[in-house]
Amino acid sequence: MNFGQSISRNIKFGIGSRLVSSLINFFLFPFVLFHVGKETYGMYLLVMTVTGYMGLLEFGVMSALTKYVAEYSSRNEGERACEVVNATLTFFFCVGVLIFLGLTGFSVVFSQFFPISPENHEIVRQLFLVGGVSALFIWPLNTFSGAVQGLNLWTVIAWVNIGTSFAYGVGAYALLTNGYGIVALFGFNQIVTCLGAVVYSLFTRKLLKFSLQFPYMHWQIYSKIFSFSMFMFLSSVLNIFLFQIHNLLIGYFLTPASISLYAVANNLQSYLRMINGTLGGPPWTVAAQLEGKRDFEGQRKLVCKGTRLMGAVFIPIVLILIVFADSFIPAWVGGGFEESIVATRVILLFWLFNGTLEIAGGMLSAKGMVRESLKIQVLMAAANILICVCCIKSLGILAVALGLTVSMIVVGFPLSLHLSLTSLNIAWADFLRRSVAPNLSHYILAGISAWAFSRLAVGLSLKEVVALMGASYVGSLALLYLLVLCPEEQAEVKSLLLPAKA
Repeated sequence: MNFGQSISRNIKFGIGSRLVSSLINFFLFPFVLFHVGKETYGMYLLVMTVTGYMGLLEFGVMSALTKYVAEYSSRNEGERACEVVNATLTFFFCVGVLIFLGLTGFSVVFSQFFPISPENHEIVRQLFLVGGVSALFIWPLNTFSGAVQGLNLWTVIAWVNIGTSFAYGVGAYALLTNGYGIVALFGFNQIVTCLGAVVYSLFTRKLLKFSLQFPYMHWQIYSKIFSFSMFMFLSSVLNIFLFQIHNLLIGYFLTPASISLYAVANNLQSYLRMINGTLGGPPWTVAAQLEGKRDFEGQRKLVCKGTRLMGAVFIPIVLILIVFADSFIPAWVGGGFEESIVATRVILLFWLFNGTLEIAGGMLSAKGMVRESLKIQVLMAAANILICVCCIKSLGILAVALGLTVSMIVVGFPLSLHLSLTSLNIAWADFLRRSVAPNLSHYILAGISAWAFSRLAVGLSLKEVVALMGASYVGSLALLYLLVLCPEEQAEVKSLLLPAKA
């Protein structure tokens, strides 16, 4: 199986995995809420928020693990890959201990800082204790998830995610219908997560011939890991200033109700982030493998062809959301969100550029160029906050959407793409000719198709609007295949979509 077929297969499994997990969570959410009650579920989300921020202690090491395992395994240097795995496992064990201590401390004092009814103090304490104890196991085992990604086994990840999602759904139904509460449900979820990680460890052991060395204290390996991971960690922190600080700014300058208005736009762009990440993840590991082989021509082909194919699939989704916003948003959240429509269209605009940047931008981290990427993110975050603070009083939530979109389009997109193309010795004109120009007619057809279908969506229900959006998307892909692609490209699409022959 060639790289193109491998990427296609991994993306298809990734989409299937995300779809199954999303559907299970969609139907499970009201079931859990009904059985545990609003206050108890709210406490659970509050505890999950705290444990989620504990994830910052990872310091970007997972990305470094994936990158170096991909590089070393591509050069058949399994021993060096195992060194990185052992070093990461030792580090994550220490992180697990720190989180155990932190969550144990929270179990004692947390209820003093939030308006939690006395009868629920014990539930909160137990949730933190379960989270703390499970951290001792989940964090070290998470090492093997990163190793499996580095080995480009995205199909394994997809099947494990599907299996654990089904197991959690069945377990949640059984536990709650038999009178067990949120603590038991949380504990079961942690057990299922550990079992999934055990499966990853079996694949790591088999393919890398991995042997455990604990504790692993070779400092030169840690130096290599952290020389890459710290920049990924700082990048994650900067993403907070790009995507998560807006609620604080809106709450300070405007009103709490404005946060809800902006949340509509922000949630839609978050869904696009998930789709973008699902499509861009498999090519990233392939890029790291090519870097390990020093196959720079392969990287150039991956960027040019991957950008065109990803744009053809992803950009029409963005166009459809932008065009359908005035029909979809009222059908989704009801009336009173007219201000959200304009903000949504503005905030979605930058995804027309990010969809073109994903493969090239991912190439920077695959090549270890994280320091340069971090500088660009600093400029983006500064521009984002500056525009937002200067304009929010006069423009409201529209200023927040403009801050994010302008910083991405004017700062992030041109600088990141220029850096990536320069590192690969690809001329701008050549990239635009090979990756963007062939898709322009497709984008125009997709926009026209979306506009035509959106004229039928006025006043319809959410289900009907979504059906029209789906029809518009399928129609855009059909137009791409029939009117834009040449016979050779049609044959290539068939080879990517159809199962590879053994």
